[in-house]
Amino acid sequence: MELSAVVRTQAEQTTDCTPVFRIGTVEVDLQVQPYIQAGDLDLAPLLRRHARCDWGDFDPSNDRFLPDDHAHKGRLLSIFPINGLHIEVMTEWDCSFTSVRFAH
Repeated sequence: MELSAVVRTQAEQTTDCTPVFRIGTVEVDLQVQPYIQAGDLDLAPLLRRHARCDWGDFDPSNDRFLPDDHAHKGRLLSIFPINGLHIEVMTEWDCSFTSVRFAH
């Protein structure tokens, strides 16, 4: 399955709050959790943006964030720069599960 981009204008990303897909159960990587507990990272806005097809800094035509094995194919991927970190939000193809971790 190839990745394809859903292109949304800045106005749509800012004003359209309707989710486009379900994110399912959310699992946060252990390395990310201390940032949330310290109040340095709020996942709610990132998850909302992701569910509205706002992919952040991820460009499907540029695979700089994908590992060589392309393990992300078939999944919905957003990457958000927050406080010097790159947060990866990835939803499984069937929208049953979303993981949050640092992008590699």
